[in-house]
Amino acid sequence: MLFTIGVTGGIACGKTTFLRRIEKRGYECIYLDEITGHILKKGSLAYNAVVSRWGAKVLNEVGEIDRPTLRNIVIFDKTKKRALEAITHPLIYEKLDNLLKERAKTGTKDNIAFVEAPLLFEAKWEALFDLIVCIVSGRRIQQERLIKRNKIPLTVAERWAGSQLPNEEKARRSDIVIENNGQLMEFLGNADNCLDRILTMTKETAKERVKLH
Repeated sequence: MLFTIGVTGGIACGKTTFLRRIEKRGYECIYLDEITGHILKKGSLAYNAVVSRWGAKVLNEVGEIDRPTLRNIVIFDKTKKRALEAITHPLIYEKLDNLLKERAKTGTKDNIAFVEAPLLFEAKWEALFDLIVCIVSGRRIQQERLIKRNKIPLTVAERWAGSQLPNEEKARRSDIVIENNGQLMEFLGNADNCLDRILTMTKETAKERVKLH
């Protein structure tokens, strides 16, 4: 059986950096951002629904959905955000569920798959995962990273970070919490330690499953 690990946390807290480290050790990592890009491709069901709702203003010069433009339209408007999620979330869930079933059949290293899922709790997808890891950072550090990465002013960074479920709530509902407030090498070491802890847990789980059979 495939052991699935959801990796969540606040924006700009280090989820992708964590998973890149995991990938370097040979483990399967799935990124929901990539799935989102796939389901929004020109001509898809989600593409048609988004364009029908928001019009050509969300398209780039080649007719594809410009995701930063779409994000800016919905991010601070709860009604528009819910409308977009009603279009995309069921399709993302279906694609992810199919991918996990496929990986369960074909196999992965140590029968483990990690999934980067920023809105795991907001979308209520907890049941998809055997274990949830949450990456958190202090609010000020999170905002500073957002400002640098997305070249946005502090006021926008504050609203963006505040538009998601609070980091404290995500951490409370997770199985493992990793703080990312220090130096990169320290965080990567914590990622390695987390993976080693998960490997121990999966081995114990596998033994229990054997006993049950």
